[in-house]
Amino acid sequence: MSADTDIAERRRAVLLQNDFIGGNAEIVTRILACAQPRTFLKGHHLIQKGAADDCVYFITSGSADVRIHGRHIDTRSAPNTVGEMAAKRAGKPRTADVIVSSNALDALVVSGSEFRGLMRDFPYFQAKLDDWIDELSRTKISQLADKQVGWFSWPVLSGIAASVIAAVAALTMWLADFIGWQCVAGGLAFGTFTYIGLLLANPAHRYRNMSRAASLALFGLILYGGISFSVTVDGEKSTVPFFINFDAGLQVNLGFFAVSCAALLAIAWLGAHFDAKISQSDGTH
Repeated sequence: MSADTDIAERRRAVLLQNDFIGGNAEIVTRILACAQPRTFLKGHHLIQKGAADDCVYFITSGSADVRIHGRHIDTRSAPNTVGEMAAKRAGKPRTADVIVSSNALDALVVSGSEFRGLMRDFPYFQAKLDDWIDELSRTKISQLADKQVGWFSWPVLSGIAASVIAAVAALTMWLADFIGWQCVAGGLAFGTFTYIGLLLANPAHRYRNMSRAASLALFGLILYGGISFSVTVDGEKSTVPFFINFDAGLQVNLGFFAVSCAALLAIAWLGAHFDAKISQSDGTH
């Protein structure tokens, strides 16, 4: 047996173990016919986040790390693939970096169009890919849930920090000769605002929280402005406290109110937009 034949047989044997292929010799023959064999050295970027290419790498030896924003999320090695998500969703940019971690990595590189052809022509291949994507989604939901529970979760740590701030604020007010109920009220106010602020600063959901906070603020501003307008625009000087006096400078106050609403709406939209982009990038390459 020649060296080339031996290499081809080893590639075939590895492909037959691939979960998407499931031992289907016809799929293996199709891949071997259209794929380009490549060897990559340690540190090489197989895939770069944001890139527009959509080829798929069927790994036949070696391993590669999958990273998102520099954070290691997975390791792929033979007989796995990398790049299948971009090939399945034609036209979408890559959502992760894939970097060779072994001394060398051998792969069969299949174009995105050929990969989609395999999905179209082999229902089993398509079904296994869909099952893998579903399992990946379930795993990520489970990992997210694990991060949000326990003594070291962000809400618990935020509560501890807010309690400390509340106690310090109450003690400071007491030393400044405030009476008892004022110390308690001040401590609670400082603690509450600290807790809300820390929750909004949660790095795992910073844009989502920003969007929610801006949306709630917009709703409150519209409600406050509507009530203010109804109780102050009557042609007479208003004496109602704590409300915007639209009688005094109607155009200026309306303009300021409109600009404030537009700013909050823009912040809410931007937060939702960036949160959606991060959610998409937390898929795989």
